[in-house]
Amino acid sequence: MTAQIAILNKSGVALATDSTVTIQSGGAAGNHRKTYNTANKLFTLSKFQPVAVMTYGNASFMGIPWETIIKTYRTQLHDKSFQTLSEYTEDFLEFVRSNDDLFPDQYQRRIFQAETQVAYEMIKSSVAKATADLDSEGADGNEEERKKRASDVIKEDWEHTKSGKFVPNISKNFLQTLKKSYSKEIDSALETVFSQTPLSAVDKRRLKNIAVDRFCYLGHGKEIPSSSGIVIAGFGSSEPFPSVKSFLFHGLAKGKLRHEEGIGCACTHENPNSAAVLPFAQTDVVSSFVKAVDPQFHKLIVGYLYKIFENHAPSVLKEVKTVCNQLGSELSAEIEKEILERLTTESLEGLESTIGKLENHVRSKHIDPLLDVIAILPKDELAALAESLVSLTSVKRKMSLDLETVGGPVDVAVISKGDGFVWINRKHYFGSDLNPHFLQNYFRGQES
Repeated sequence: MTAQIAILNKSGVALATDSTVTIQSGGAAGNHRKTYNTANKLFTLSKFQPVAVMTYGNASFMGIPWETIIKTYRTQLHDKSFQTLSEYTEDFLEFVRSNDDLFPDQYQRRIFQAETQVAYEMIKSSVAKATADLDSEGADGNEEERKKRASDVIKEDWEHTKSGKFVPNISKNFLQTLKKSYSKEIDSALETVFSQTPLSAVDKRRLKNIAVDRFCYLGHGKEIPSSSGIVIAGFGSSEPFPSVKSFLFHGLAKGKLRHEEGIGCACTHENPNSAAVLPFAQTDVVSSFVKAVDPQFHKLIVGYLYKIFENHAPSVLKEVKTVCNQLGSELSAEIEKEILERLTTESLEGLESTIGKLENHVRSKHIDPLLDVIAILPKDELAALAESLVSLTSVKRKMSLDLETVGGPVDVAVISKGDGFVWINRKHYFGSDLNPHFLQNYFRGQES
């Protein structure tokens, strides 16, 4: 995990990131974790243009380090520029999608098969848990029940997998295309994991569907391995103000990139006080700073309010019926229904009004005043604020009993239209005085 932030106004955008990377052993279910505080997560996307990129989440994509992917793209891009930041992001996405040197077809197939095999292992583990009591009782007479429970687990997993939203940039027809093209890889994974498990034809079909549905649907919570986040920030050549775009990368198969767009912001002419604070990865501390309320506490309060208002109508109706009984009268079923409907409607309106007033208070008393100040901050103050918020997250994690998933040196950079990309803080794993060739190679070609 990590903590990153982008703070922007019309003068520029400040980017800050910690340096901690968490290594997990034991595969998808591994519980042995170790952290290192030397990871590089902030890079120039171009050596010539005012555009940068940050990475968070998984440090690799398809087993290739993001640093390698980004620097390979930067070499290919060279001094080429685009008019808008959106064009930079589209070009970068296309590069990842279509680069045969980094992601050849056979490599994509091998990764797909390996991830499918891990998914099948997780299903097999669920089947084992569901049939554990049968194993303790012996095999006699339990074979049909074992098959039924295994089939139920597979069916439930399949239905859960396809309950999410379809990947926006992939068509529905791709499901069958992927299933047909990667049938050998799917069959191999199925045979490896379930060779000793008796499966019906329906179960096998569902397992094969899971392999492709897992790739084509989002939100099922079974990312193997965990997803990567990419933040691209800066200026296009025709853009006077900065913007930020982010994406989550989940996988690549048969030349189709499985990704989704995240939060972003663009300063515009229309808004005289354009400013934004955009946290990524671990966002709770920054959210508390901006909104003056802990997000978990806010969620708890809203949950309690929902329960209070949800129980309001039945409670009032119960009291009304009690009073009527004491007076020797009785409410008809139609009147009870009418009272309950009116009270429920009134309760929902009251709930929406209360939550709206809370949100308006947070907006008017905390968020807007902060953004008004950020809108006029000079570039060095943008950088100082970005660094402080990442450092604050690091201190918060240090003062907990959990693994310190945020920490190490804070890398900070500012991008402006006139000055381009400027490092404020930057760590190196080597001394520049011992490696003059590094600087010579880095700046080679920039004189042209």
